[in-house]
Amino acid sequence: MSPFFSICIPNFNYAHYLKETVDSVLSQNFGDFEIIIVDNCSTDKSWELISSFDDPRIRKYKNEFNIGFAPNLQASVSRAKGKFIHLLSADDKMKPEVLSKYHQAILAQSNPSNLFILSDVSYIDENGLEYELEERDLELFQSKKCKLDSYSGNGEILQFEGHDILKKVLPNIKNPAPFLSVMVSNELMKSVEGFNAIRTIGPDKFLNYKILFTNPKVLYLRTIGFQYRIHRSANMVAQATNVKQQIDDYLNILDFSVQAEKIGVAPNQMINTYINRVCYKIGIVSLLNKKPGQSWRMLGSMLFFPNYAFKNHRFYLLFLLLILNPISTFFIRIAKTLTQK
Repeated sequence: MSPFFSICIPNFNYAHYLKETVDSVLSQNFGDFEIIIVDNCSTDKSWELISSFDDPRIRKYKNEFNIGFAPNLQASVSRAKGKFIHLLSADDKMKPEVLSKYHQAILAQSNPSNLFILSDVSYIDENGLEYELEERDLELFQSKKCKLDSYSGNGEILQFEGHDILKKVLPNIKNPAPFLSVMVSNELMKSVEGFNAIRTIGPDKFLNYKILFTNPKVLYLRTIGFQYRIHRSANMVAQATNVKQQIDDYLNILDFSVQAEKIGVAPNQMINTYINRVCYKIGIVSLLNKKPGQSWRMLGSMLFFPNYAFKNHRFYLLFLLLILNPISTFFIRIAKTLTQK
């Protein structure tokens, strides 16, 4: 008989966090689940650790080659036998009783196969210390951080339609949910063909968009369901010096612009956000952080949409600031200091 939940854990070089992650699942008070761990040719002691897990609910796989980030996510979820699929990074953790809460929410629905479920999350540091929370801004359905003692969640379940969520997040090209809190049915995952796509930084955002365009019922559980670990990994450092995020968002605009227009979101809204926030804002921040090379890359990324870039004054402003650097950076810092007083 198929388990109710498939907890899919893709791993690469997280031997020092993986046991905490797995233990957070095994300690749940709802036990009808399987854990699928797919190791992507780790070079640390991950496989040695994975091999030592002896709970019969854990299924273990090791890729013959390193197939990349997004393909390993797909390799994980494609093996799921459960009715509902959850993707959990190998360094993140479940909060106690969260599977029971999701299970109860699912059983209360008349059409459980057509659900997109999420909850709020907390942030933990490298040592597992919880220091901040993230909930949804209901107006824009974007992440809103808050202090541990100011969380507004009360356990209620809010309901939305998938298209209504997209109308809120697409104009700003935002992810509608923290990926570690998302749960969808196996049927729904297969209907959109999972993570199959060319996305290097945000394959979860791409998947969420695909699923929400099918217009499922969205259940937002106002409870802290998961812990997202923040640490300085080599991958995070690399992201600060490349244009992978810009390429991902460029592809998202191309892939979803026709569907977006059908639900009332103009593609030019997404493009302007791409130029103003995804490129220009990061270009300015990179300049202030003494990374002019990254700022030049942001300027070049604006040209993915040349007709919009050439009509946007921020394109010329960033170009001028780069030409006049480091003098321009000096004046930006002064202006920033004055505005903060």
